[in-house]
Amino acid sequence: MMQRISLIAAVLLAGCVLTACSRHRGGSPASTGPAEGFLSEALPSVSERGSICADVTALESYPTPDGTQPESLTPILYQQLDAATCRGRAAAHAWLAGILNNERRLLGSVATDGDQQQACAAGIHRRVLAFGAQEDRNRAAAAALEAFYLLAEAEFGSDMTRQALEESQRAIDHFKQLREQGFEVHIDGGLLRRQHLALLDRRVELQTSIRQLNGRLGQLLGLDADDGTPLWPAADLTVDVEPINVEQAVDEGMAHRADVGVIVMLRRRLTKDSLAGVRRALARVDGLIGGPFPAGAPLGVLKILRTLCGDGDDDCELAMRRAQLDRLLVARSEAATAEIRQAVHQIDDRLKRTALARDMLIDHERELKRVTDKHKATDASTFEVSAAQLNVLRARSELVHQVVAWKIAKMKLRQAQGLLAVDCGYVVPR
Repeated sequence: MMQRISLIAAVLLAGCVLTACSRHRGGSPASTGPAEGFLSEALPSVSERGSICADVTALESYPTPDGTQPESLTPILYQQLDAATCRGRAAAHAWLAGILNNERRLLGSVATDGDQQQACAAGIHRRVLAFGAQEDRNRAAAAALEAFYLLAEAEFGSDMTRQALEESQRAIDHFKQLREQGFEVHIDGGLLRRQHLALLDRRVELQTSIRQLNGRLGQLLGLDADDGTPLWPAADLTVDVEPINVEQAVDEGMAHRADVGVIVMLRRRLTKDSLAGVRRALARVDGLIGGPFPAGAPLGVLKILRTLCGDGDDDCELAMRRAQLDRLLVARSEAATAEIRQAVHQIDDRLKRTALARDMLIDHERELKRVTDKHKATDASTFEVSAAQLNVLRARSELVHQVVAWKIAKMKLRQAQGLLAVDCGYVVPR
């Protein structure tokens, strides 16, 4: 009865506090910050939407790039980087993994004074931290490899755009030459100019991407930010069509994923002696569970739990923790399986698109040969050859784009399997 009265009193007290808080929020506070007044102001209503326009008057004095200037900013020296080095350095420089490893070392130096349960709890905690570090290294390696392959695509695209600009400029110069010589040219000069401007815009876009990807990789790999020497991604873009066994990929992932491994480890180590350590570890694995067993719970609840679990609070909690871990393992295994299966399907989809891009390039190359042969026989204009050449360059860029997307999809599969960290030598026994 006293427990019920105490509980009712606590609820009433909480209600009073919440009511007071809500009144304070709804009333006039004693002091407000400079922006708090906007919270109570209604937005104005208008009958018309108005218009949105960009004022580019200031650009009249801004030099627009015309593509005729040499790219003097092209660096002379690069830092060459391959995929294995990229993956390994990123895993080694994963910042969260480093913090977790420091925490593991601190735990290893803490004296337990012969307390078996305390020593067991510390050991479990260290293993949990090790799994967390492995997961972070796997994630860091994936982020670096993705940026690595995107940089390779951007550098290739930059080369293709440079060649396209040269071809476009030749077409424009030829058009001007014919007009100056008094020939009637059945080509839209404005179309040539707009095409050239689009290529210039593409070049600026690629230069921005290259700069950003260099900065991103520098951070992930722990490179000197003040060095300024750009990276050259020595990427192997060889395509293979070897089929992937989905079930084998799932089994391999279940054996190496850190988020699954930590649950397996806790489940195997769960005993009465390790109960306190597993409880604390669960709280780190999932913040919503792992609280202390409510020794002061109502008597009726304890009776029910003891009927189901056995005598004693520890027996009850042991059974509950075992059930929690079993359910967690099932949930994480199902999520991991779905992620791995999806990654395998994504690889197959990307391979199909790569094959289509290859066929498209072959067709454009055939067309280029056809119009080039016609041009030699004076039956095709220079503009037809130029257009066909530009189509080939675009098709080459698209093919590399699809190959890079396929490489990233393959990398994502290894990430989903937890194998990127393993590839770098980071393995935590279960």
